[in-house]
Amino acid sequence: MDIKESIIITLTTGELVIILLVENVKQVKSLHEYLKIDAYQFKKSVEENISDVEYISAGYRDDQGEIYWESDLIPVPKWYERN
Repeated sequence: MDIKESIIITLTTGELVIILLVENVKQVKSLHEYLKIDAYQFKKSVEENISDVEYISAGYRDDQGEIYWESDLIPVPKWYERN
């Protein structure tokens, strides 16, 4: 599965979420499960390089350009939580 693009959005609560966009809904579910269970290095990299991002999720852009993402947001572990 290829990540087509990524975007950072701000929730109404002010928290930042990085959304990784893939081709379709099936891939969204697969990527979301991967991010939820594994992807430690990726989450660590996000925390180290974009430390303001609180959450990660997977999504896709439809034919009209609308972006849809998995609402079950995955927290990015902070350095102090890893030690």
